[in-house]
Amino acid sequence: MLTLLQIECVEWSLQISGRLKTLPSQPDPAVTTSIEIEGALSLDSKVRQTGRLMDYCSGAPIQPVFFENVAYDVYLTVKSGSVVSRIGPQAEFRNEIVGANQKTLHFQMAFPNLVGSSDLSVEATSGTTRLRFEVFPTKLDYRTDYVAMRDEVASIARQLVMGLQRSTFGAAAAVPASRPTLNEWVALIQGNFDQLCSAISVILTNPRMRLLHEDRTVNTDRARRVQRRILRRLNRRPTSDRSMTVDGNALPQRITESKARLSVDTAENRFVKRVLRELKLRLVHISRFTTNANDDADLNAEQKFFIALQPATVRMLRRVNALLVHPFLRDVTDLPTAIPDSSVFQFNPHYATVSRLARLLAGGLSVSGGPFRVGLQRISILYEYWCFLKLVEIVAGRLDLKRGSAIKITRTRVSVALTKGEESTLTFVERKTGRLVTLRYNRLFSHLPTLAQRPDNVIELRSGKDLYLFDAKYRIEYDEDYIKSNGGPGPRADDINSMHRYRDAIVIRRAVGDTFVYRRIVRGAVVLFPGQDETQYANHRFFRSIGEVQIGGLPFLPSTTMLARQKILDILSRSK
Repeated sequence: MLTLLQIECVEWSLQISGRLKTLPSQPDPAVTTSIEIEGALSLDSKVRQTGRLMDYCSGAPIQPVFFENVAYDVYLTVKSGSVVSRIGPQAEFRNEIVGANQKTLHFQMAFPNLVGSSDLSVEATSGTTRLRFEVFPTKLDYRTDYVAMRDEVASIARQLVMGLQRSTFGAAAAVPASRPTLNEWVALIQGNFDQLCSAISVILTNPRMRLLHEDRTVNTDRARRVQRRILRRLNRRPTSDRSMTVDGNALPQRITESKARLSVDTAENRFVKRVLRELKLRLVHISRFTTNANDDADLNAEQKFFIALQPATVRMLRRVNALLVHPFLRDVTDLPTAIPDSSVFQFNPHYATVSRLARLLAGGLSVSGGPFRVGLQRISILYEYWCFLKLVEIVAGRLDLKRGSAIKITRTRVSVALTKGEESTLTFVERKTGRLVTLRYNRLFSHLPTLAQRPDNVIELRSGKDLYLFDAKYRIEYDEDYIKSNGGPGPRADDINSMHRYRDAIVIRRAVGDTFVYRRIVRGAVVLFPGQDETQYANHRFFRSIGEVQIGGLPFLPSTTMLARQKILDILSRSK
């Protein structure tokens, strides 16, 4: 095991060891990343060209060091004082080695199919040291394919929505973003919580007020503030009940008095109170979070993620509760979450800050980058979703989208509904012939003679009697023996065997006399894998097998869609 990174401080030292990943799909040598550190005295990092540890300046360009699906050993040596480590939910404690004057804590850190930004921190008497680094994928290019998949998922979803609305009237307008996911919201609030609370604290001490005039009826001899408009109205409407004379004017026994007072119950303050209430509800939800309904999620990793957030969530919730019990807010009523149309949000810097951050928290994160960092993302799920939506895009280029359950549309929100374990369906129609083609995601084939089957993507022709399966597998084989036997990197052998299993297991039953006859309905089954070289793969064994037995694999990435596109178009043309 190589020492990839080393940090030295007076009270402690940190060392991260592991393999320096070298795969054919490794990012281009010109692609660089950076490691950011705050608070440490020195940082050494492994340089790929020399293979040695060298002094490293925080934020300087460096070739990728950390990759998905690689285990790293983290050793924290405590020399003196009290030291607390926060290595994150991806690390598991292994053991503790106690010496004469120091102790060493051993953790193992891994990123199973996770890519993106990760961080760890060490708190000591002298201060807190924070380290942030990027985790790169091993099967595709992080700077090109990964970003392209994220962008295309959003783009194809918008195209599908417009396709469903093309035959009816629909209005479209540019909006900042939809409501963010829980992970996005956590990333946003962690970077903006202090600024939001500081702005609200200033507002609570010096709030925006308005002058209110209240009219009440009192005895005339006790009236202190009688407006001229009331006196003029009395003179115009004489009554018999006039027992007092003031400055020659006869007044009734009781008169309407106007009283002015300052009120904090303004639209701007109602919005501030509503922002605090929304923030509290989200924090309470995170603090009580246990699991997610998405079967794709790694529940253990998810639970670790939110358990790691518990200390920070408790601190934020305590601060929000302290703001909500401020006496100023007792006289402020609630208001819907919409930002009022008020110039105060433009000219008052504190109200403007609350308005801006509220819009940000109600929106999301731009996938094109920017000042906000999203944490680790499970790339295998992203790849599976992208494969389905890209297949939809290819089929939609030839046929018209008729209806679909993969798209949910409401009056105020449009979203793509793709959940592992739940079937999503899109139906296409050929305009000239009226022929229907159905594309299903996660269709469950039950009531089979053996076991139920659930492939990722199914193209159904002729009312479901001819099926073609495209199973997304975020796996690729680079073993030397595999390359020698098959002609290059490609899908794993057990994934190819799964395609054979699908074809044999998925059958339909029909009665013939007193018996039943089973017939295969799967005409072909293909593994979609993250291959990057279509030209070389054209000579691969599992590409040739598609033409021979309709079982094999195809490379499928944003930069390699030609072979899969040709196969799908061939299926659509031959089914006429």
